[in-house]
Amino acid sequence: MINKNRAILLSMLVSILSHIPVVVATEAVPSEDARQMMQADPEGQGSVVTSVFTTSIVDGKPADNLKTFENTTETVYFYSELKGMRGRTVTHQWKYGGRVMAKANLDVSSDSQAVWSSNKLEPNWTGFWVVEILDSDGQVIGVNSFAYNHTENLQMNPAANQKGDGPARGGVWVPGVRW
Repeated sequence: MINKNRAILLSMLVSILSHIPVVVATEAVPSEDARQMMQADPEGQGSVVTSVFTTSIVDGKPADNLKTFENTTETVYFYSELKGMRGRTVTHQWKYGGRVMAKANLDVSSDSQAVWSSNKLEPNWTGFWVVEILDSDGQVIGVNSFAYNHTENLQMNPAANQKGDGPARGGVWVPGVRW
């Protein structure tokens, strides 16, 4: 029940914050994947310019850009910049071990807008996490991933991170395996 209430509060907060236009920093440079996605959008369906994982959002921007978090980090934020999606709703879908663990529906109110969501992680949910960005039709328009781990976990119990374990026991991240 706590997670459901937390998800509702997060969705409400993000909805309120999403109505505040955010100016994209001029130093932000779209990744190669983002450039390809923008080129693949000839009909003006909108696109994800960039997406990053961070430990916090400060003044509407990610505090850092990380791909790996220690399992002592309680909350991970997912920040994405969207272009050409005014009036639509996008969803950040957090997946772990192939299972949807959380969803945040985010209303887009301007042509160029940043949105973000967060997810509180349990220390034993180590492994590989994926966040998909879905458009209002449920189509994946962006994806990013991060590793949630502690080096001692791998040294003491390498099997804890093998594919097939449930969400409370590891995940699908295996060192050396590229997804």
